[in-house]
Amino acid sequence: MRHAQDDQQDGFERLVRRRTRARRMRLVEAGLICGLAFLSTHSPLVLAWFGLTWATGVLEALLGRRVLATPGLAGPRRVAAVGLGLSALTYSSIVAVLIASHSDGAGLAGATVVLCAVALNNAVQAAGSRLATLSLVIPPAALLVAAPLLATVAGADLMLGDTVLLALGGVAFTLFIVRLSTAMAAEGEALRRAGQAAEAGNHRWRMVFDSSPMALICFDARLLHERLRDLTRPGARLGDIARALYDTAEDVYQDAPLLEANEAARGLFSRYGGMGRFSGGFLDAIFEGLNAMDADGTIPPFDTELVRDDGESRVVRVQLRLTAGLGAPWSLCLASYLDVTEAHRVARAQDEAREAAEEANRAKSDFLAVMSHEIRTPLNGVLGMAQAMDMDPLAPLQRDRLRVIRESGGALMDLLDDLLDISRIEAGRLTLETQDFDLRAVAEGAHAAFVAEARGKSLAFTLDIDPAVHGLWRGDAARVRQVLSNLISNGVKFTHEGEVSVRLARSAAGVRFEVADTGIGIAPDRVARLFEKFVQADVSATREYGGTGLGLAICQELCRAMGGAITVGSAPGQGSTFALELPLRQVERAASPPAAMAVPSQLTERSMRVLAAEDNPVNRMVLKALLAQLDLDPTIVENGAEAVRAWESAHWDLILMDVQMPVMDGPTATMTIRAREAVLGRPRTPILAVTANTMAHQLASYRAAGMDDVIPKPLNVTQLFSAMVAAVTPAEIEAERRAAG
Repeated sequence: MRHAQDDQQDGFERLVRRRTRARRMRLVEAGLICGLAFLSTHSPLVLAWFGLTWATGVLEALLGRRVLATPGLAGPRRVAAVGLGLSALTYSSIVAVLIASHSDGAGLAGATVVLCAVALNNAVQAAGSRLATLSLVIPPAALLVAAPLLATVAGADLMLGDTVLLALGGVAFTLFIVRLSTAMAAEGEALRRAGQAAEAGNHRWRMVFDSSPMALICFDARLLHERLRDLTRPGARLGDIARALYDTAEDVYQDAPLLEANEAARGLFSRYGGMGRFSGGFLDAIFEGLNAMDADGTIPPFDTELVRDDGESRVVRVQLRLTAGLGAPWSLCLASYLDVTEAHRVARAQDEAREAAEEANRAKSDFLAVMSHEIRTPLNGVLGMAQAMDMDPLAPLQRDRLRVIRESGGALMDLLDDLLDISRIEAGRLTLETQDFDLRAVAEGAHAAFVAEARGKSLAFTLDIDPAVHGLWRGDAARVRQVLSNLISNGVKFTHEGEVSVRLARSAAGVRFEVADTGIGIAPDRVARLFEKFVQADVSATREYGGTGLGLAICQELCRAMGGAITVGSAPGQGSTFALELPLRQVERAASPPAAMAVPSQLTERSMRVLAAEDNPVNRMVLKALLAQLDLDPTIVENGAEAVRAWESAHWDLILMDVQMPVMDGPTATMTIRAREAVLGRPRTPILAVTANTMAHQLASYRAAGMDDVIPKPLNVTQLFSAMVAAVTPAEIEAERRAAG
């Protein structure tokens, strides 16, 4: 209701403003009517009418200016309405002169036409304002109704029925023009409001378009649509059609001319009309985008390189949207360009950093591989000769000294293995070997390895195994033994008095291991970092106890790889308890008794011919010393080429092949021998790789070359003899032995 009243007031004021501005035009119209009426009637009353009309017009203009000077006030509006009414009445009173001057009815006809025209014109001007309609329409309408009566008074010969009928017609016409005025006013207001809404929407669009920080450009896409539509065939894609139609981006711009660009676009593109130079893939990206365009006309965004006129290269993300218009499916193409140069720079820097990190990781892996080989080679001499001497009769003092050599070499081997494990873990190359194993035997073996050390420190060293875990379990036995051994080693190392206890029990997840000690304990603020690499519970621990701080870090990574978790509870001076939960699965069958280890008699019961390829003099001495324990005298050559020639010249029961050798390496020599075996039809000669390169991918390459097994350096006499036994034992005998075991 409030809005309706405001609209009425606005309509009345607009009418007053228009009539005030058109006052002189109405005076001219009145003068024209005066002249015509005078020629028709020759009555001096016409001149009087003109003067009265001019006077009321002046009065209307004065009252109208007052309304415009004080908008919204009711008093001035009502006074102005009276002025409008007087002006309309005097303007319409010309019909009285016409009726009085013609007594034959012609005056009535002319008066009726004039009054209808005036009433209709005033109704249109009123524009639905009730106050304006009352002021402008009622006076001529009243004269229209009264015209028949005035004609009768003037002497016209009219019947009473005709007079009444003409009066009723005047009433009907008055109602008609009032309704027409109201309808026209409503329609005009609706159009005005629609125009205001459109103008407001356009204003908002202009604000968004011009003020957007993103570069925005509008193209006229009608011609582009027409050309593509004319060439469209069933099954054809828009992008493929456009690719055949346009050779350059400039060709596309000709069919989609630029309409306008905002300030950000003008800043991004140094040439306003040229749009800059895009990379060669820009046009193909548009074509592919047309093929992938969705139902809303949106083309998937793509990144491209832009070379500005000043030579600067930028990377922009382009987003295109084709919008529909009146009678045209594509009337506009709105293109947005977002400068993503910095984002690409950051992403490129991250890629380069990642590549550098990967390269550094590869370099580290290569370094570790080389160092592993170089360290294992002298260690092979130390530990190999120590094992050979251990088999000879020695005095107690010499045997003690030999034990120190072996233990020191073993500690160095453990350190090397830890470093290799960390490298595998960080490179994501850690692999697990899943097999059935006797968990009790693994635990007893790990415990037995530290009995002597615990006894030397007078520690109570117990092993408690829940009968529920007896039997076979599926998992990686070597990794389980490694983690358990590391925890037991730490417990014994950091405990000076009291006890170290090892417990195994079944848990909801699988198996729970606990290693508890009464040692030095760990401060709470150090527990959180205990499993980090190269971190120990106390910085002074390295001096007092030795070690690198890698053991627990490796244990945690191995536990995670096996799906388990390791936790610790400790307090300074009160000892520590490490708990290990592993989701192992028990195998539902009884554990077989452990098979007896193959005795070296299988190697000594017949005269074996052993060929060994080894370029290092120390390693040749170690190999000779160890094989001498079996009364074997191997023939040793210094490279792979000599090994091939030796194989061709004689029959050998076994070949021990080094990997890295001059002239020809071990894998190449092995592949050569296997190829010639196939050509000559000679039986397969067992070949064992003897190498310090023992990473997982290296072991796989040796087997792929045709080697039967790998013996790692430093040589372990037990591993060496076992591998030799397995290599020379026929497969069917080995199968029978395993079945019997």
